[in-house]
Amino acid sequence: ENTAGSQSVSESSTVAGETQAQPDTQKNVVEDGGAIEVHTLEGDGTAERPYKIADVDDLFLMQEIINDSTKQDKNFSLVADIDLSGVTASDLAKNDVTPGTIISLNKTLSDAPPKSVRFNLNGCGYKIFGLNVASSELENVALFGYISKNSTVKNLVAEGFDITVKNEKASNASAFVLVND
Repeated sequence: ENTAGSQSVSESSTVAGETQAQPDTQKNVVEDGGAIEVHTLEGDGTAERPYKIADVDDLFLMQEIINDSTKQDKNFSLVADIDLSGVTASDLAKNDVTPGTIISLNKTLSDAPPKSVRFNLNGCGYKIFGLNVASSELENVALFGYISKNSTVKNLVAEGFDITVKNEKASNASAFVLVND
């Protein structure tokens, strides 16, 4: 049984009798068979210290952060090219906001005041590549499900995507985004 949760933490340590605050990080805690794995994003989400996205696990954690309406700062920067070749249709189907995608804003939350559900992603010239998915079960497939008009994605290269959806109910198959205001 897996249980997952996300929390923002500010850690501190004591050195020579002085307490030193550590930078905020976003942590995803996964408990599996008694073992606990903690996945952390470096940064605090501000424009000055955006969350750093280095791999596919970071992309999946990004969705939890952008849909957390208690967080005001949701700035992200890629720090490496990200290979999605290991992502399967089953992985995409697990997305509880927009099944078939890796990252998606919850449209209901993004329309609510104070429009706190938004994000900024700077690709910094890095690329996200290799999403190769074939599905007869998914109705929508893309990297991003929904990007609100209050969000920004810039300086990002998406390449080498091969998406095939064979489903009578299929409405969208896109390399980049399904819905963009």
